Amino acid sequence: MVILKNSQLTNYFRRYESIYPGIEIWFQRRVEPDMAAGIKIMYRFDKNYDIAGIGIIDIIQGKLCHLSIEHAIRGSGIGRSILNLATRDIKNHGHDKIWCHAPENIVTRFSEWSTAKSVSTLGNFGRPGMRDVKMTIQI
Repeated sequence: MVILKNSQLTNYFRRYESIYPGIEIWFQRRVEPDMAAGIKIMYRFDKNYDIAGIGIIDIIQGKLCHLSIEHAIRGSGIGRSILNLATRDIKNHGHDKIWCHAPENIVTRFSEWSTAKSVSTLGNFGRPGMRDVKMTIQI
C-alpha cells in the first residue's frame, strides 16, 4: 500500500513541512505500513475535491498521531469531527485515554488538551525553537 503516490496527499503534507520536518517520510515509513497492518487509521475530509483535514490514530497505543486542518476552514467543525471519530475508535479498542505529543504552542490551542490532567515536557523533536509536550485526557 503506497498512499503517498496520491499527489493530493503529497501536496497536503508538504504544507506542514515547516511545522513537522520530514512529515512525508514519517507517513511513508511509519503510517502506511501500520495502516496496512490495521494498527493505524487515517481520517480524511475533503472539501471541493481537495483535502481539508487529516487525522491519524494508532489504535494499539491509543494515540492521536496527527491532526491537521487547512487554515482557511479552521473553526468549521472538521477538527471536532476527526477528534470524535478518533475518540470513538480508540474507545472501541479498549482504551480509556487518548494521548498525543506535539509542539506546545499547537497543543494548547485545543481546550480539551490544555486542561488535560497529565502533561509532560518531552523536549525537541527536530523542530528548532519548539518544545514538545505529551498530553493525555480521559475519554
